[in-house]
Amino acid sequence: MLKDAYTARLKKKFEHDKKRMEDIEFLSMGSSPMSILASLRRLDDEEK
Repeated sequence: MLKDAYTARLKKKFEHDKKRMEDIEFLSMGSSPMSILASLRRLDDEEK
């Protein structure tokens, strides 16, 4: 039972990390360095 809960927690975490990496990859395409940093700051603020 505990193993199932831990497995579900990890699966959810990795799905979130994958989505975050896809968002970062999208932001990095064709943008200036300053706009990338501003977008990353907004992305981090959304997570808090």
